[in-house]
Amino acid sequence: MSQPDDSTLPTVAEGLANYIQRLRRQLGLTQKELSEKAGIHIQTIRKIEGGQTSRLNAITTDFLTYIAQRTLELSEQLEIVSTLMTEQKLVDVRMEKEQLVVTPLSSTVPKEVEEFSRKVHRLLPKIKLTDLLVEVDAWTEFTKHFTHVHSGEQVADKVVLLSALLADGINLGLTRMADAIPGMSFERLAWVSDWYIRDETYSKAMAEIVNFHTRVPFAAYWGDGTTSSSDGQRFKAAGHRCLNEEINAKYGKDRSVLFYTHISDQYTPFHIKVINATMRDASHVLDGLLYHESDLQITEHYRTHLTSFRLQAF
Repeated sequence: MSQPDDSTLPTVAEGLANYIQRLRRQLGLTQKELSEKAGIHIQTIRKIEGGQTSRLNAITTDFLTYIAQRTLELSEQLEIVSTLMTEQKLVDVRMEKEQLVVTPLSSTVPKEVEEFSRKVHRLLPKIKLTDLLVEVDAWTEFTKHFTHVHSGEQVADKVVLLSALLADGINLGLTRMADAIPGMSFERLAWVSDWYIRDETYSKAMAEIVNFHTRVPFAAYWGDGTTSSSDGQRFKAAGHRCLNEEINAKYGKDRSVLFYTHISDQYTPFHIKVINATMRDASHVLDGLLYHESDLQITEHYRTHLTSFRLQAF
C-alpha cells in the first residue's frame, strides 16, 4: 500500500467527495477499510464520496461563533440562490406574481417496482398482530420494562400486557379489545394498564426496540444512526378533555393534540411526546435529543416545517 505524498493534497478545484475518493483509491483501500482505519461509520464514508456532505468539522459549542458561521453560510447561500433566480437557472423554481413557486415532485418509482412490491407483499404470511408482538418480544425482550409501579415486578401474563398495548396503540380501547379476544376480560386488561403501563415504561421499551434495530446489519443501508429529524402530527381528540387538548384555528374547530416524533436516519422513532395543539412544536426539539433513552448518538438533527419549508440544522 503506497503512502500519501504532496500529490495527494487536494487541488483548488477539487471537491471533498472527489478528493476523499481519489485518496482512498490511491491508498488501495475499500470504503469499509477506510471507515475502520478512520473510526468513521461506512455510511458516513459513502455520504462523503456521494457528495451528500461537504464538511467534516464538528459543530462548535461556542454560541457566538456558531451564529456567526451560520449567518455567513446563510448569506452566501442566499446570494447564490438570488443569482440563479435572476438568471432563471433554478430547476422547477420560478417567481409568479411576486411569489416563489416550486414545481411539485413527480413520482420517480417505476410501475414495475410497484408491481414487484405487491408480489412481495402477497408472499408475506398473514399473522395476528399479537403473534407479531410476541415474536418481536422474543428478539428484544421489550416487555421486561413494563414493571409494576410499586413492586417493580414484570407482568406474569404477557398476553394480557400485549393485548393492552395493542388496544392503546390502535386506539381500540380496552372494552372493545376485551370483546375481540376470547376469554379476555376488561378487568384484566384494565388492571395491567393501570399498574404496568406508564410513560416511562413505554420510553424504556421503545429504546430497547430502537437499540435492537440499530444492531441489525440491514439498518446500516439506510443510515448510521447519527442523523435525525422531527415533526408533529395532529390527531383529533374525543371523549373526556385532557390538559393537552386545545382548538387550533389553523386546523379547524375540533379539539386536538400533537404527537411530536423524533426519527433517526434508520427510520426508527426514538422519542414521541404528546404536546398541546396550540404550541410551537419546534420548542420541543431538544426534548427528544436530550431525553431519549436509546443508545443512538445523534450528531445532526433536522426539523422540517411543512408550511414554510424551513430547515433547521443543529
